Amino acid sequence: MKEKLWLLDLNSDLLFEKEVIFLWCVSESGDRVLLVDDSIENFFFLTTVENVSPEEAIKASLPEARKYGVLKMEVCYKKLLGKPTKAVKVVADKSENVARIIGKLEKLKVFQNAYENDIRLSTRYLLEKGITPSSWFEAEFEEDPKLPYIPSVKTFKAKSIKPVEERSVPSLRIMVIHVLKVGEKGSPKPEYDPVVAISILTGEGNFKQLVYDGEDDKKLIEEFVNCVKSYDPDIILGYGITEDWSYLTERSKRVGALLEVGRNYAKPHTSVFGHISITGRICIDLFHDARDNPQLTEYTLDEYARSLGLKVSFQIPEHKYHDYFSDSSKKEILLKQSEDCTKLIYRIWNIVGDFVIQLSQLTGLPMDHVLTASSGHRAEAYLIREAYSIGELIPPRIEKPYTSYTGGLVLQPQKGVYEKVSVLDFSSMYPNIMLKYNISPDTYVPSGEHCDDCFISPESGHRFRKDYRGVYTRMLKNLLEARKTVRERLKSVKEDTVEYRILNARQKALKILANTLYGYAGWIGARWYLREVAESVAEWGRYTIRMAMDKAKQLGLKIIYGDTDSLFIIDGSKLEELIKWIEEELGMEARIDKVYKRILFTEAKKRYGGLLEDGSLEVVGLEVVRGDWAEIAKETQLGVLKIMLETMDTDKAASYVRSIISDARNGKIEMEKLIIWKRMTKPPEAYEVRAPHVLAALELSKRG
Repeated sequence: MKEKLWLLDLNSDLLFEKEVIFLWCVSESGDRVLLVDDSIENFFFLTTVENVSPEEAIKASLPEARKYGVLKMEVCYKKLLGKPTKAVKVVADKSENVARIIGKLEKLKVFQNAYENDIRLSTRYLLEKGITPSSWFEAEFEEDPKLPYIPSVKTFKAKSIKPVEERSVPSLRIMVIHVLKVGEKGSPKPEYDPVVAISILTGEGNFKQLVYDGEDDKKLIEEFVNCVKSYDPDIILGYGITEDWSYLTERSKRVGALLEVGRNYAKPHTSVFGHISITGRICIDLFHDARDNPQLTEYTLDEYARSLGLKVSFQIPEHKYHDYFSDSSKKEILLKQSEDCTKLIYRIWNIVGDFVIQLSQLTGLPMDHVLTASSGHRAEAYLIREAYSIGELIPPRIEKPYTSYTGGLVLQPQKGVYEKVSVLDFSSMYPNIMLKYNISPDTYVPSGEHCDDCFISPESGHRFRKDYRGVYTRMLKNLLEARKTVRERLKSVKEDTVEYRILNARQKALKILANTLYGYAGWIGARWYLREVAESVAEWGRYTIRMAMDKAKQLGLKIIYGDTDSLFIIDGSKLEELIKWIEEELGMEARIDKVYKRILFTEAKKRYGGLLEDGSLEVVGLEVVRGDWAEIAKETQLGVLKIMLETMDTDKAASYVRSIISDARNGKIEMEKLIIWKRMTKPPEAYEVRAPHVLAALELSKRG
């Protein structure tokens, strides 16, 4: 049989004492299909010590290596930081034996370094087959009676897999859940406090609410499991459900319920990457998308929704859930809010879902993992695929000593209020610098090594080859060219079509990945980390900004502030001339990002507030956008800023502050607005430094 399938998720497992890959898919006809592939080899690479050839190393080690699970060894031609090299490919019987095999082989003194030994088998499979999650592939498969029976899917043995070019997304079954738990004393604890309600919404709009009967929540949890099995979702959505699953898991143990929500009836578990894994399904916690949203200072569902342009108003804060649920006159209000949460989460998914799918396709990370992954891990996942395609050995992730270097240029602001200030933005400056000067770990020329034709960084004198395109610059070139192609295609597609929606999400994902690479280059945990690379990019960045500043002064433009890749300029009469010079002489893109009608700078860097031409207020670095200040303090600062930027009336601003102080003294301000919220990541007793919020938590703990 042969059919096109869309890969939802995959995992490795043991079957008949052999490691196999399970591919959980959706077919073109809408069937849920499980392919089992036992063709994958578990291998890694070894380089040899000086004066020992790979052939000699194999001859000296293979008899001993077979004792520890090595199936075969062979010579391979690879690249190591761009240089051709011969390596030994070692095929192991099981993943669990790899570390022991390397340890034993090291003792033979013929091998030097191991590569790709920390690549997971499921990742290896994707690389070998050239496919990615959230994408279509063509599969040839057959029935096999020995394969495990799973009621909700059709199970086959894979014979061949090959990628296909198609961007469409099949109809997926989506279930949104909102788990309501209340604590009688403080935050709910699974040891004592039951789950009081679970709201469930399907993609078809069907809603069901399971409510605690007052005795125990075993029945509620079991009914929830039955709902999951009955609907059989491909994706389970929620907001903060990483914690909810942990809570449900602990409650299930306490009350004796079986939380078997996987397609193979497995229980949810936390993966090594921190996301909740449910076999055969994708569990997406949209909190992780909110966490990456730079507009947010508070990561509540309603704030996240507002940042996406959705109107919402949840009246009941979490710390009042117990009061509402235990009051029969208010209970229904809380339950209605839980229902509204599921509907809001689904509306959010309709906005961000296409982006998540496209990011999954590009990085090769499943949807549940791609949201929990840091931007560095996403970039690295893409780099691994890029390196694999050119035969570059993938370095291991190892601890490295951190050496600081000077970052982007941030000017000291000229304190005061200014009018008609234009912000000149150097579009994608760091990616363009990396491309222009071919900056990559594999193009770096170490000190003492000869190089006839190199780019030389302006301050440290680091050198980068011109004759070989590095893995970083290959990645950037591919991403930027792909984005250009997608954007051209968008011009000919109607905005109200599914194709437009998917293409727009893809160009956004391509842009984000490209802009992530500079940060990845300076990340100490990166596989390809090289301080000289990050340092050189920052040097050329500072050089670019300084050259632009000098030209601006020649043109008579006044610069009042600068931050990394942008300049704040008064009097934009000659800005277009400056932009043209930057493009022609520096080879960089620049544009007017925004214009402030009026802007206020404090004496500190990265702290200002401005009134834009459309009347909206933009605040950077001030207390109003920080999460660790009381709501009343934020409101007061925002009010003062608004008055000053709109009217410049200091008397009115002072009067406004005095009225707030008077209201506070007279008890006219709600208690909730005086609270400073702090999140604790461990028990209060575990903190060595007794900060005020830790002392408060200790006191509350004493009171029970």
